[in-house]
Amino acid sequence: MNPVIIDDTTQIFDGKKYRLYKGQRYFKRTDKRTSKSGIKYLHRAVWEYYNGEIPENKVIDHINRNRSDNRIENLRLATYKQNRKNVSPEFNKKCRKTILEYNSQDYGKWWQDEEKKKKRSEKLSLSWKNRPYITKKCLVCGKEFKVKHNVARYCSPMCRQVNYFEKGVRIWQRKTTK
Repeated sequence: MNPVIIDDTTQIFDGKKYRLYKGQRYFKRTDKRTSKSGIKYLHRAVWEYYNGEIPENKVIDHINRNRSDNRIENLRLATYKQNRKNVSPEFNKKCRKTILEYNSQDYGKWWQDEEKKKKRSEKLSLSWKNRPYITKKCLVCGKEFKVKHNVARYCSPMCRQVNYFEKGVRIWQRKTTK
């Protein structure tokens, strides 16, 4: 019994529906009864159906590198090292380039170059400028207010002070670093 392919994002195996969600790499389903995390991956379910439980420190590898091909003939039990070797040369090249860039002397030191510093500042300013407003509700007075970030909880400094006073803090002060 192999998984039945419904469409590009849905496959059915053993009477259960597995989905490929946007931005995800593997077909999965959520069920709190099947595992601790509640997530069951299709390739692992197929392997366990035919071969039993997956040993510790082992993974299921797609032999032809196609994560949508979850037939038992395309799956093998492998170590992490074996699984890592079964990648396309293009992906390997991309990873190697990223690792080399990350390990370079200049990585993450944008603040030391004035030109990079200015460019980053402009990029962040543009990001905040184009960010849409979010409508939130004040925790104290219940009034709706608009902000560009998701962490705001109060419509004004006065409401923030009222909330802190109720918690026993006399005067709210911003933390300063010296």
